Amino acid sequence: MNEFILSEGLKAMQIKDWKEFEEVACYDAENAVGLLYRYENDLPKDVKCRIAIYHYIDHGDMFPIIRKYVRMALPYRPENWREALPEPVRELDSFVVYRAGSEPIEKAKYSISWTLLLDTAKWFAARHKHYFPEKEQHLYRGTISAGKVIAYLDERNEFEIAQYRNVKNIEELPLSEPSPEFMDVFNNTAYSFQTYEPHCHPQELYFNRWYQNI
Repeated sequence: MNEFILSEGLKAMQIKDWKEFEEVACYDAENAVGLLYRYENDLPKDVKCRIAIYHYIDHGDMFPIIRKYVRMALPYRPENWREALPEPVRELDSFVVYRAGSEPIEKAKYSISWTLLLDTAKWFAARHKHYFPEKEQHLYRGTISAGKVIAYLDERNEFEIAQYRNVKNIEELPLSEPSPEFMDVFNNTAYSFQTYEPHCHPQELYFNRWYQNI
């Protein structure tokens, strides 16, 4: 890992400046993983969980130690976590969520990543089927109480709900392609670096229209 990051992390840890340690760990997922492994037994649990949540969608989901502390992070969820949710679901007591994955249905509840948008799950299923044709793909739907959501992660416009063992009533849906309208929005915005006003990203506008029609 980066020696400068390691040195700065050690300095912050020695004086128990956890805010500074988290800022150092925010550099990138690979260096955050190095810091977590190096100082795992010395860091407060809330610090480890916040670092894991921060990097989970920054390729952090590939690292076991990141997934480990995401699964433990529910007690440290910010009180204002709902503010990032799309407006139609912001005040709901429970959410319908979807997932594409290769795991069998009895293991789906252990999977961290779910989405509020069916077309997002369909897109992932089609993508996985394209890149991993040897693996069986499944499309799942379930419900989760708002009180059991670990985090809502919207940085990639995937309407992602992070959870662990708390999606209920899981059922398998038939595999199908995402809607043409979704793909038009996705292709025009997924790799765009334009700046949009908060809660006005085209994919969120699509979510709002879709949600109103289900």
